[in-house]
Amino acid sequence: MNLDDLPLQIQNMRQRVALLQRRSEQQKAQEDIELITDVFKELYLALEEMQIANKDLHQQNEKLFSAQQSLIAQNQRYQELFEGVPDAYLVTDPKGVIQEANSAANTLLNISKNFLLGKPLANFVLEKELIAFHLKLNHLRDRAAIPNWKMQEWEVSLRPRDKTSITIAVKVAAIRNRQGNLVGLRWLLRDISESKRTQAKLQWAEEAMRQALAKEREFSELKSRLIVTTSHEFRNPLATIHSSAELLEHYRHLWSDERQQIHLRRIQTSAMHITQLLNDVSVLNQDETGKLEFNPTPLNLVEFCRDLLEELKQSDRF
Repeated sequence: MNLDDLPLQIQNMRQRVALLQRRSEQQKAQEDIELITDVFKELYLALEEMQIANKDLHQQNEKLFSAQQSLIAQNQRYQELFEGVPDAYLVTDPKGVIQEANSAANTLLNISKNFLLGKPLANFVLEKELIAFHLKLNHLRDRAAIPNWKMQEWEVSLRPRDKTSITIAVKVAAIRNRQGNLVGLRWLLRDISESKRTQAKLQWAEEAMRQALAKEREFSELKSRLIVTTSHEFRNPLATIHSSAELLEHYRHLWSDERQQIHLRRIQTSAMHITQLLNDVSVLNQDETGKLEFNPTPLNLVEFCRDLLEELKQSDRF
């Protein structure tokens, strides 16, 4: 029996009973028995129809109740999953107005659900990125007509209530009805501010390491050149000392005092030059180990240049 026809059948039954009642009032007494019989027949048929309808209605109520309980259980499971997601999860309409939010979203944006629902997500976007955010949102709506439209991902800076801005990784997916039309958007928001700061620190550390290695290579090359140069510088005064000492050893008794003094001064000058070279090497070693102290003193530049030229001239003579 179709429950949609039940009201019409009840109305027809009422009309038949009313007709029998009018006929019973118009006819004679000997015909009352036949009329009563007909009335009982009509009532019996009506009761059978009502019983069938009641049985169908009871079965349908049981099905509706079972479907309702299944829907409640499914909604509860969805709500538990929705609230159990560790990342912020939002459901918005196609324009980005928040319709649902889990506890993680409330914590992320530092605002209760009562004040969050009904607010555009754009309210929390930094002003400098607001135009780009709206362009992204419009692009999502424009692409909604594409059946195979997949999840979109990007990064955006949000400012939670009464907090400093944070960097968020956004994942957005479409919500469609049975006709395939876009009816909403699902948003998954993850705070990546700390990872961004860590990444920046790592990049800074890598750059500092590259600079340190470059300085180390430069210093190593400088030290190698210094060793070569110092070795060459040591050879000249050592050769002078050696030659003057040999000459004095073999010819001192044949030379005058003045000539001997010349060779002695050469030995002394060469020894002083070696001492100066050793002092320079010691200064470089102190600089390498970080023990070099900076004690600036006034310098007579003219006298310094004169002494330097004199040393160079003596080196050329040797």
